Amino acid sequence: RRHGERCSRQHHKPPFSQTVLVKHMWQNPVSAHIAQGGDPAQVDEKDVQEKFDEFFEEIYEELASYGRIEECNVCENPGGVGAHCS
Repeated sequence: RRHGERCSRQHHKPPFSQTVLVKHMWQNPVSAHIAQGGDPAQVDEKDVQEKFDEFFEEIYEELASYGRIEECNVCENPGGVGAHCS
């Protein structure tokens, strides 16, 4: 959270939007490794990138099956996926 505990969590939620947000969809393997008490230096960056690329391709193709995607973003923390559709 950008504002941490100071965040009021009073976010504007429009009744209609062309943006879809799916929370907690991507779990970064480095973050998971750290959460289990592991050393992040032991995680193979190439392997993490390959897993992310596979994830992104799969989620993009699934979202695109519902319509044209103008932009698709994955947030590392908390792993949300946002897609802006036209």
